[in-house]
Amino acid sequence: PDRRGAAGERQGRVRRDGRGTAHFRQPAAGSRGRGAARGRRRHLAPVVARGGGGQVGGQPGGAGGSGARRAADRWRAVAARPAAPALGDGEPEARARDLRRRREVRAWRHGGRAGPAGALLPAEPRHRRGPGQGAAHPGFRGGRARPDRRGCGARSVRGGCGSLAGYRAMTVTADARPLDLLADFPAIPAGWHYLDTAATSQKPRPVLDAIARAYGETYATVHRGVYQRSADMTLAYEAARRRVAEFLGGAENEIVFVRGATEGINLVAQCWAGTQLKPGDRILLSTLEHHSNIVPWQMVAERVGAEIDVVPLMPDQRIDLDAMAAMLTERHKLVALAHVSNVLGSVLDAKRATELAHGVGAKILLDGCQAVPRMPVDVGEIGCDFYVMSGHKLYGPTGIGVLWGRYALLDAMPPYQGGGSMIDRVTFAKTTYAPPPGRFEAGTPHIVGV
Repeated sequence: PDRRGAAGERQGRVRRDGRGTAHFRQPAAGSRGRGAARGRRRHLAPVVARGGGGQVGGQPGGAGGSGARRAADRWRAVAARPAAPALGDGEPEARARDLRRRREVRAWRHGGRAGPAGALLPAEPRHRRGPGQGAAHPGFRGGRARPDRRGCGARSVRGGCGSLAGYRAMTVTADARPLDLLADFPAIPAGWHYLDTAATSQKPRPVLDAIARAYGETYATVHRGVYQRSADMTLAYEAARRRVAEFLGGAENEIVFVRGATEGINLVAQCWAGTQLKPGDRILLSTLEHHSNIVPWQMVAERVGAEIDVVPLMPDQRIDLDAMAAMLTERHKLVALAHVSNVLGSVLDAKRATELAHGVGAKILLDGCQAVPRMPVDVGEIGCDFYVMSGHKLYGPTGIGVLWGRYALLDAMPPYQGGGSMIDRVTFAKTTYAPPPGRFEAGTPHIVGV
């Protein structure tokens, strides 16, 4: 029964025939008010989406007229979409879930149930107290709301549970389903096997979502703004530094954010080796080094008059540490080796290599780009002096990397570049520099990458 009584004569009505076609009755004259669109979104969509019939409840300016016809056209377009392709024999059920999750419903609202074109919604409700099935939005994977929160039915992100910022406060439980690589790496098509992670890794969906959220909701500069959002972003930026330090087993003030491992090696080459090496000093490398761990040392050696020695490999393609021990002399001031080879995959006994280098008074830098994504790394346990890594090989974005260095060494090094953020006090007569790691982070950093 219409709760509004006589007002029902002014409201549009809808029914569906046996073929699933929606029919509308023109509302009474004068009913096209500002409430028409609101009524259409609130009351028409659930009826059509659920495939039900009967009266559309509404406000005094109920849905109808040309607006109602446009709404019906939109829903017919949804119904006319081709069904998802049939899955082949042996294709995992996880792929089917991913297909359901990636097909979005573009309506302002829907009634929380699959419409005429099935497989639009996941199998379970997204919220614990919601009356229907969850919205097929790829950013959310079936979490449950806290029981003390007001439940809401499945709705589109734009018109249902508030703005995207509101989701940040929602309590979502961990997804108990196993990792679905095809679903979590959207840039890898079905049937592909990506084998180039040694060069750069594909980005999982949580990384892509975090980048979009940072740019779209919380973005601000760091270390220089006096407004709240900048302060919040600065706290998040430094919290990331703390997490990286814990990840590598170092201290916060020993973590320098750079563009990648290549920049980290160049920073050490220019700011440490360039000031510490003298003519006749020697640098020790190995046969399997990446170009980024060869060329910077050649450049600094040419500038200061140092020489380079190269350690051979054993038959199993590992660095020959016995040969290294025989080659090292007190003239060697720096050893630079790959922790794991990017071509051969051979793993260095980093702790023994460090002990050999320190035995003649040399410092050692380890290139950890291939090691960090594949094995635990503790720079304190290894005992090395410098360690570099890149984010894009660790399933993160490009343009961000880390140089870890012992604080005493970093503190004795001059700045790598000049600019904002790396200064303590600036006058035209003299500039003093910030302590590490800020001393080596001139300019606006890659905030979102961090």
